[in-house]
Amino acid sequence: MKDLQNDIKKLADEEYIRASQKFGATNNSNHESYAVILEEHEEARDDGYKFSELLELFWYNVKNNNEADASADLRNMYDRAVRAAAEWVQVAAMCNKATLSIENTGESIKKIKPTVVFDFDGVIHSYISGWQGIHVATDPPTAGIREAIDDIRNDYRVVVVSTRCSNPLGLETVENYLAEHNIIVDEITANKPPAIIYIDDRAICFDGKPETLLSKIKAFTPWYADKNYIRKVGESESTTHRL
Repeated sequence: MKDLQNDIKKLADEEYIRASQKFGATNNSNHESYAVILEEHEEARDDGYKFSELLELFWYNVKNNNEADASADLRNMYDRAVRAAAEWVQVAAMCNKATLSIENTGESIKKIKPTVVFDFDGVIHSYISGWQGIHVATDPPTAGIREAIDDIRNDYRVVVVSTRCSNPLGLETVENYLAEHNIIVDEITANKPPAIIYIDDRAICFDGKPETLLSKIKAFTPWYADKNYIRKVGESESTTHRL
């Protein structure tokens, strides 16, 4: 439960950032804060009432052995519960905004930074040898990545995401790799969190033209497949060993 609460707090922070970019970082008064929170609360409460109605309908169909209807009720209950949870995240975000509006120091607002997500393999770990196992990350870091992350962390929260981290051994591998190469980040996780940007070696930036996707997929190759890059890395490592 604690982990879930922490994830929800992150969602609320991200929602605050999203809303502040559109409507401003603070409210003009406590009266405005009350009105904004009240509006979000009423929407969350309405979703709660609608969920209760669905629950009663589900129970009616259970008692009358209407399995098909009961199954449909459950799907609707799931959707409504997710919607209600999203509304409560917005309530939390607006409470956060109201708190910052009262403090209004500027410094408190700066503490909440937008999140930028980095993939590990192929972005931080150069991955020129390909997949060698969940506990193996022996290729050098991508040239300049540590310096780039240091600069980015001045304004953003940097999270490293890797499916390796779903396994304790893989998580330890990523942690040790970053520590060995003095790459400092804010979080390491297996689960992709909400973020304003995702940096990944195997992604196509969608440009609103779905008709071009198939050709882009067929033509796609990761940057580290460039033989010239692999050759340069090999030459660099050889020079390091000789020194």
